[in-house]
Amino acid sequence: MKRISQFAAIAAITLFPVACGGPKQVKLTESQIADLAKPATVLIQVDYSARATMPTAEVSQTKMAEVQTQIQNALASGQQISREQLMIALLEDMAAKPLEYFVPGTGIREQDVSVSALGSGFVISPDGAIITNAHVVKPDDAELKEGIATQALTKFLQEDIDEFFRVTPEIANMVSSDLLERLKKADATFLAYYMRLSDVESHMYAVFGHGDEGVNTPTKVEAQLKAAGDRIPGKDVAVLKIAGHDLPTLPIGDDSGLTTGSRLYVIGFPAAATFHPMLSEASEVEPTFTTGIVSAKKHSKEGFSVFQTDAAMTHGNSGGPTIDETGSVIGLATFGTADPETGAEIPGMNFVVPTSVAREFITAANVSPSESKFTSLYREAVIEESQEHFKNALAKVEEADKLSPGLPSVQAKLTQLRKAIADGKDRSGGLFSPVILISVIAAIVIIAIIIALSNKAKPSAQPASPSQQIEANKPPELDK
Repeated sequence: MKRISQFAAIAAITLFPVACGGPKQVKLTESQIADLAKPATVLIQVDYSARATMPTAEVSQTKMAEVQTQIQNALASGQQISREQLMIALLEDMAAKPLEYFVPGTGIREQDVSVSALGSGFVISPDGAIITNAHVVKPDDAELKEGIATQALTKFLQEDIDEFFRVTPEIANMVSSDLLERLKKADATFLAYYMRLSDVESHMYAVFGHGDEGVNTPTKVEAQLKAAGDRIPGKDVAVLKIAGHDLPTLPIGDDSGLTTGSRLYVIGFPAAATFHPMLSEASEVEPTFTTGIVSAKKHSKEGFSVFQTDAAMTHGNSGGPTIDETGSVIGLATFGTADPETGAEIPGMNFVVPTSVAREFITAANVSPSESKFTSLYREAVIEESQEHFKNALAKVEEADKLSPGLPSVQAKLTQLRKAIADGKDRSGGLFSPVILISVIAAIVIIAIIIALSNKAKPSAQPASPSQQIEANKPPELDK
């Protein structure tokens, strides 16, 4: 019987995953990964307000004397340089080195300013714990000033350019649109460098989509900062908290098994696509999903691992989840690579801070990541949908929608499932659905094996011979 029990146990273990739908950590299709990630991925917005005080700019006489000497030396050496060439060369150099050419003047300008910083994040607990990058929610002083100078001081920038051309009208027609933009950027660099900020206030929000099918609007939920590291090359992770109950969640995975060539997925809100002028406001709450591989496993200057990937990401993706093939988050999209000459982004050279680093801050914030009931139902619905059990999937999505109503991706899924049912594509099958049928067959096979082995193991019943009977009836002999 011991051999029979062992064989039956092996058969049961072998067939059990088939009967019960398999282990939880299984590879998902790309569409399933996107479906499960969208509800829990959020836009992070930080609004800043401040009083900005800046000096007016004057041309450095020291620098101009230096330039004049250089021009005289060039002419003395026999170089033929036109006035136009000299002016363009000077402006090019000013655009490249604004802090050498301009110094604070005697005038002072003040303005109340407000700017917004944007990034991505993801929910890790039903009650609203969110992970993002530290640099999204905690920029340093220089970053904040630069953002204010480029976003909120466009009036001053234009005034400075207009004044420059008023003083030197003869070169107005020499300046290309590209050079003009670089001169404005140079002016912004000057303003940011000498700017003083006072009465600074900030407010953080997680932005969800909300509304009926096809009519979605951004909804901001105020967030509190619970823990944060430092921008890269530091541990660029922050933990936020919003008020919530049964919010969509993403599971925190294990990044230790990732190797070069491992498949991964990035989802978030890249600014160029999220706020594209040709797209509707409702599109702002639809995250962008890109794919790639681990190109290399490297280390930051502070010693912790980072993953290089060719998955597309850009400004606005920062803090968004990077996901493996099981749908678990293995890192945060954090930084890219810029051309040192032009400042332009280099595609395919992007980097991910792993979840092993993020866990330090999750622990520091006293957060326990867990799956919400919403996500459990939605995951079941996505699996049912893959089996064309559209009615079963619809029932689960409707239940999930009651827990976190109005999420755009959920509304789109409801529309998709109802259409599939209306088109007669449902194969739910009630009692005899494929999963139940496989379970029944598996149980029958196990029982049949046990019965067959039990019958084979029983000794055959044969009558004893007379000698065997006599031997059996003999009294026992005493020891001699």
